[in-house]
Amino acid sequence: MTHVIVGAGVAAFVAAYTGCSIGCMAVSIAAGAAAQGLVDQFGHESVGVIPRRIAVTHSPDGATILSLLLWVGTAIVFYQVGVFASLAEVLVMGLAVWLAVMSHLVLDLVTEGGIYVSLRSSRRVKLFGFPYNNVMANRMAQFIGMALLVVAMAKVASVPLFQLP
Repeated sequence: MTHVIVGAGVAAFVAAYTGCSIGCMAVSIAAGAAAQGLVDQFGHESVGVIPRRIAVTHSPDGATILSLLLWVGTAIVFYQVGVFASLAEVLVMGLAVWLAVMSHLVLDLVTEGGIYVSLRSSRRVKLFGFPYNNVMANRMAQFIGMALLVVAMAKVASVPLFQLP
């Protein structure tokens, strides 16, 4: 759940602040959220009863390949039906998806399992080593994701969040 909220927030923020249309923003948010499920669905193997991350999706280069595949597939479908106003919006959506996938890695980087350095490496790195189920860390990340969504929606709606005197 935390990954989905943060991924959607990152994608929304990128889309809003790069001038995407509402359609581009909606597709970016959906693809950013869906990317989180793909990373989790295809990014773990079972070792006994314990799932373990694999480098294919939990390394910067592997996650970049995954985001490229998701971007191309999404772009082909939604460009054909006219969701994107221009090719520039397709590129923005690709950036939004890539950053959403990278947000997954940033969140995993602060957990006890860390992330892989690269596809070909068995070495992992971690920053803080929080347990996966640390309520405070998850709530803080969810708050950041929701804040990014709110700021992005306010930007698109041209609503000032704070009025200075």
